Amino acid sequence: MRKSRWSSYDKYLVLADSSTALQGTYASYMNFKRVLEVLNNLVAKRTTQYLYNGDMINFGMKQSEMESILACYDEVEYHPRFDNIRLISNKLNLKII
Repeated sequence: MRKSRWSSYDKYLVLADSSTALQGTYASYMNFKRVLEVLNNLVAKRTTQYLYNGDMINFGMKQSEMESILACYDEVEYHPRFDNIRLISNKLNLKII
């Protein structure tokens, strides 16, 4: 099956196989979706700050770093910079992704 037809969970599992930041369970996938949603909002608004659960969080990452994480996910090709997603999940207090 072509990558373009993979579900979000399929992409997650393929990346979890190569990444040290992802655990590969369904519970961690649900947290990963939340991190991915925040990351998409940060890139779309071209900012590094996000209001999450009533707290303003500054992620301190460059726009290019955030875009590269999304590119790795969209292309389903692991690159070591993808593991920077752990920084975002830690700021959101989502320890298991």
